[in-house]
Amino acid sequence: MKARIAILLVALLVTGCASINESMRKWQGHHISEVMASWGPPSAVVDDGLGGKIYTWGSTRHWSTPGSAQTHVYGNMAYTTYQPAQSQSYNATRSFFVNKNGIIYRWHWRGL
Repeated sequence: MKARIAILLVALLVTGCASINESMRKWQGHHISEVMASWGPPSAVVDDGLGGKIYTWGSTRHWSTPGSAQTHVYGNMAYTTYQPAQSQSYNATRSFFVNKNGIIYRWHWRGL
Protein backbone atom coordinates (compact mmCIF):
# COMPACT_ATOMS: atom_id res chain seq x y z
CA MET A 1 0.00 0.00 0.00
CA LYS A 2 2.80 2.44 0.91
CA ALA A 3 4.56 1.65 -2.35
CA ARG A 4 1.42 2.51 -4.34
CA ILE A 5 1.08 5.82 -2.53
CA ALA A 6 4.74 6.62 -3.17
CA ILE A 7 4.37 5.81 -6.88
CA LEU A 8 1.27 8.03 -7.08
CA LEU A 9 3.05 10.93 -5.38
CA VAL A 10 6.05 10.63 -7.70
CA ALA A 11 3.75 10.55 -10.73
CA LEU A 12 1.93 13.68 -9.54
CA LEU A 13 5.22 15.46 -8.89
CA VAL A 14 6.62 14.60 -12.32
CA THR A 15 3.38 15.70 -14.00
CA GLY A 16 3.38 18.97 -12.05
CA CYS A 17 7.02 19.72 -12.91
CA ALA A 18 6.47 18.96 -16.59
CA SER A 19 3.45 21.26 -16.63
CA ILE A 20 5.38 24.15 -15.04
CA ASN A 21 8.35 23.59 -17.35
CA GLU A 22 6.05 23.80 -20.37
CA SER A 23 4.29 26.88 -18.98
CA MET A 24 7.64 28.64 -18.49
CA ARG A 25 9.25 27.40 -21.74
CA LYS A 26 6.45 28.77 -23.91
CA TRP A 27 7.43 32.35 -22.90
CA GLN A 28 11.06 32.05 -23.98
CA GLY A 29 11.68 34.35 -26.97
CA HIS A 30 8.65 36.51 -26.14
CA HIS A 31 8.70 40.09 -24.91
CA ILE A 32 8.32 40.44 -21.13
CA SER A 33 5.35 42.77 -21.66
CA GLU A 34 3.37 39.73 -22.90
CA VAL A 35 3.99 37.88 -19.64
CA MET A 36 3.05 40.95 -17.62
CA ALA A 37 -0.17 41.33 -19.63
CA SER A 38 -1.02 37.70 -18.79
CA TRP A 39 0.32 37.36 -15.21
CA GLY A 40 0.11 40.93 -13.92
CA PRO A 41 2.97 42.89 -12.39
CA PRO A 42 5.97 40.97 -11.02
CA SER A 43 6.82 40.82 -7.32
CA ALA A 44 10.39 41.96 -8.02
CA VAL A 45 12.61 43.20 -10.83
CA VAL A 46 16.41 43.22 -10.48
CA ASP A 47 19.34 43.77 -12.84
CA ASP A 48 20.86 40.57 -14.24
CA GLY A 49 24.36 42.05 -14.48
CA LEU A 50 24.36 41.69 -18.27
CA GLY A 51 22.32 44.77 -19.17
CA GLY A 52 19.00 43.02 -18.77
CA LYS A 53 16.67 42.29 -15.88
CA ILE A 54 15.23 39.39 -13.93
CA TYR A 55 11.46 39.55 -13.39
CA THR A 56 10.12 37.40 -10.56
CA TRP A 57 6.58 36.48 -9.56
CA GLY A 58 6.33 35.00 -6.09
CA SER A 59 3.58 33.58 -3.93
CA THR A 60 3.20 31.63 -0.72
CA ARG A 61 1.26 28.38 -0.99
CA HIS A 62 -0.73 27.26 2.05
CA TRP A 63 -2.53 24.06 2.91
CA SER A 64 -4.00 22.48 6.01
CA THR A 65 -4.79 18.99 7.16
CA PRO A 66 -7.90 18.52 9.30
CA GLY A 67 -7.72 17.68 12.97
CA SER A 68 -8.86 14.29 14.19
CA ALA A 69 -10.02 12.69 17.43
CA GLN A 70 -9.84 9.03 18.41
CA THR A 71 -11.43 7.48 21.45
CA HIS A 72 -9.79 4.39 22.90
CA VAL A 73 -11.57 2.08 25.34
CA TYR A 74 -9.71 -0.22 27.71
CA GLY A 75 -12.04 -2.19 29.93
CA ASN A 76 -14.24 0.37 31.68
CA MET A 77 -11.85 3.28 30.93
CA ALA A 78 -11.95 5.48 27.87
CA TYR A 79 -9.72 8.29 26.72
CA THR A 80 -9.65 10.47 23.64
CA THR A 81 -6.58 11.68 21.80
CA TYR A 82 -6.78 14.69 19.54
CA GLN A 83 -4.48 15.56 16.66
CA PRO A 84 -4.95 19.27 15.89
CA ALA A 85 -5.16 20.60 12.36
CA GLN A 86 -1.77 21.21 10.78
CA SER A 87 -1.01 24.18 8.55
CA GLN A 88 1.94 24.26 6.19
CA SER A 89 3.26 26.72 3.63
CA TYR A 90 6.10 27.24 1.20
CA ASN A 91 7.19 29.90 -1.27
CA ALA A 92 6.89 29.45 -5.02
CA THR A 93 8.68 31.66 -7.55
CA ARG A 94 8.66 32.03 -11.32
CA SER A 95 11.50 34.10 -12.81
CA PHE A 96 12.29 35.28 -16.34
CA PHE A 97 15.69 36.56 -17.44
CA VAL A 98 15.17 39.33 -19.98
CA ASN A 99 17.75 40.92 -22.29
CA LYS A 100 18.10 44.69 -22.85
CA ASN A 101 15.50 44.49 -25.65
CA GLY A 102 12.90 42.98 -23.30
CA ILE A 103 13.10 39.46 -24.78
CA ILE A 104 13.04 36.48 -22.43
CA TYR A 105 16.19 34.38 -22.86
CA ARG A 106 16.01 32.14 -19.78
CA TRP A 107 13.60 31.11 -17.04
CA HIS A 108 13.68 29.50 -13.61
CA TRP A 109 11.08 28.29 -11.14
CA ARG A 110 11.00 26.94 -7.61
CA GLY A 111 8.07 25.38 -5.77
CA LEU A 112 5.03 23.82 -7.41
